[in-house]
Amino acid sequence: MTRPRPTRYNAIALWLPGLALAAVALVGVVGVALIDAARSEKYHSLLELLTPDATAASWTMALVGTSEGVAIAIVIVVVVLGVQLTADRYSPRIIDIFVRDPLNGLVLAFFLGSIVFTIWVGAEIKTDYVPMTGVVVAILLAVFDFTILLPYVRYMFSIMRAETIIRSIRRRASGAFRQAAADGRKVAPRHVIRDCLAQITDIALGSIQEGDTEVCLGAIHALREIVVDDYAPIKSKLPAWWFVVGHEDMPGGSDQIIAQVDRTRTWVEHTVLAYFLDLVGETPAFRKEVIHAIARTTRELGEAGIKYGDRDLEDLVVRFFNTYFRAAMNQRAPTFAYSTMNEYRNLASKALESRPDLVSRVSEHLIAYGRSFDAAGFPLVIGTAAEDVAELTIQTARHDPDRALLLCQLLDRTLTSMAKTAQPMALNGVLKAVVKLTLWAMSEHQQEITNRLLVGIAELPEHFVDEALSRMERTTEGVFWEVSDRVVAFDWVEEDLRELIPGLRERLRAPVSPPPARRLRRVPATTS
Repeated sequence: MTRPRPTRYNAIALWLPGLALAAVALVGVVGVALIDAARSEKYHSLLELLTPDATAASWTMALVGTSEGVAIAIVIVVVVLGVQLTADRYSPRIIDIFVRDPLNGLVLAFFLGSIVFTIWVGAEIKTDYVPMTGVVVAILLAVFDFTILLPYVRYMFSIMRAETIIRSIRRRASGAFRQAAADGRKVAPRHVIRDCLAQITDIALGSIQEGDTEVCLGAIHALREIVVDDYAPIKSKLPAWWFVVGHEDMPGGSDQIIAQVDRTRTWVEHTVLAYFLDLVGETPAFRKEVIHAIARTTRELGEAGIKYGDRDLEDLVVRFFNTYFRAAMNQRAPTFAYSTMNEYRNLASKALESRPDLVSRVSEHLIAYGRSFDAAGFPLVIGTAAEDVAELTIQTARHDPDRALLLCQLLDRTLTSMAKTAQPMALNGVLKAVVKLTLWAMSEHQQEITNRLLVGIAELPEHFVDEALSRMERTTEGVFWEVSDRVVAFDWVEEDLRELIPGLRERLRAPVSPPPARRLRRVPATTS
């Protein structure tokens, strides 16, 4: 997954304006004082000129105290404005970030301390006595206050940026996971993690509502890092009580969901994926890049489950992939389904050797939801689903021929069941996927797969099949003539397979009989 480019702030560049302002003021004071000392008949040195009497010291302390009061007012306005604007744009929970920032408290304390110190020095001044040490320190404190004022204002505006806030929350969550792994008896890290996930999700939701896609993608990536990079490696080290949740941890969750999450020990993953589902519901149809990021992150969560042997996480990822399909149908946004199907297929491809049964489950779900999209009035989706299953079949045949034959039977049943009732566009998409798989099987001398698929193709009207084969023979450009997520045209096949199309025609003209049945290794049943 492509990482969003972080916005970096150079510390020297941040403090440079304040230092430059102080330097210019100091040079100006010294320069003017030297000129005045040279012209004065009573004061012959810079030190004599800058040494105040009681009246000058009193007025100086009054001016210093007033100026520091104005400066702290500016600081407070900037803080309040920054917090309010950020909270309005993202979430009121963002206020916690400003409250926890030690620099905010340090700056305010320093300004208040300077004012209090100036007041006390002013009280010490008498008509015949000037506390020079206190006066000099008060002036230096005032100079420092005004030196840090402009850099602090810039700092406040920099930390109001969503990218900076996300990085801050990300570091806090990472530290909480390390603390939880080091001492599983503490409850505080668990609460911190829960709050961090909610805060980042608030930023993602607020950003997509404001049309700020880059920030939304950064928030999704941060959630991916928290779960995949920080949480998954240490999950096995956490005690059992750490996974027990209630309604305060999952507000709005039903008793059944909470019981399921307790049993499977997946409250962190379920929380993040549920937030993703909320984000899918808020994403406009033209913001496909957000769905791409969500689908990629969900796939990486599934890969983490495979890597660490977490079957419950695998099942959870499969269920949420299916729920993304349902959400896309409810929103009538079929474009969301294409990126989701692509990552769903990639997850199954990663599991070919370690979790081959997952391939069968994913394939059945792809076909089932593709047909649901067809029934909902989006016939192109089932063709994409069939293409994915055909690709999985080719990959599976190299490792598990029996399972590959079962996937072929799934495509064959789909094609024959759609032959009489499906829209031509939907049927054409499935047919092309089956034809491509058949051509591959012919080239690889996979007779069982070839014979099985020929039976399904023969069930379709001859003219319909002949038109599809003719289009595939004529298509020599692999890139589709419109911009699409898949790029490759469904009518295109590689040249060596295209040369087999005449042979496929001849085999279809000959009587096609079902292949002899043989006992296949049983594949575990799937759950929808």
